[in-house]
Amino acid sequence: MTEGNRRRSDTSVIAIAAVTAGGMVAATGHGLVATVVTTALCAGGLAVAQFWIRGD
Repeated sequence: MTEGNRRRSDTSVIAIAAVTAGGMVAATGHGLVATVVTTALCAGGLAVAQFWIRGD
């Protein structure tokens, strides 16, 4: 897998995980703010983890 494809794949995984987490929060009846915050924090946390692991 080329570097460009790997980055695109990693970004897709982060986006899917963040949206899934936000969807779970929304499905449990929490408000819009909680859903948006959960999605943002999840995406940010995964991006930071990727940065630490890969050293990009």
